[in-house]
Amino acid sequence: GHTMGVPKMDIFEAMDFFEEIGYEGMEIRCAEDGHLDPETYTESIGREIKEKIDAHRMEVVCLTSYYLDLVSADVRGSMLEGYRQVIRIARDLGCKRVRYKGILPPEGYTHEEAWDRTRSGLQESATFASGLDVWICVENHSGSMTQGARETLRMVEEIGMDNVGVILDY
Repeated sequence: GHTMGVPKMDIFEAMDFFEEIGYEGMEIRCAEDGHLDPETYTESIGREIKEKIDAHRMEVVCLTSYYLDLVSADVRGSMLEGYRQVIRIARDLGCKRVRYKGILPPEGYTHEEAWDRTRSGLQESATFASGLDVWICVENHSGSMTQGARETLRMVEEIGMDNVGVILDY
């Protein structure tokens, strides 16, 4: 189950609920207002989550990151660092996948400039993730440059790394 589907539960209540209904895995929304806040995450929180996941015999199948703007010069560095933090959390939780949903080109950037900056940011992130045995999953999603399956596949192919794949939404 995805924690987005249980917004009023904390992460531990979500695990209990998912186990109750027979799920063997979960995706965790990682955001300030999500079930796991990367900005306040500590290794002790990670250990507590991992212990409960293991006790439930569940798997964290994917983390959903909201560090999306790999284009705008004024935030790109902090977005890349935040995304690396989500990748580190994935490693700590034994999770092999981190979702990436992009954005549309911000004001002042052409589509091609935004595409190139997103691709290079994902390549940098995938290089970091490969050392932690984590995959980057590029999502097709409205409001992004990878709205359709073909655009998403093009992005993945242009990144050209073994630990980058497609996650299809809707």
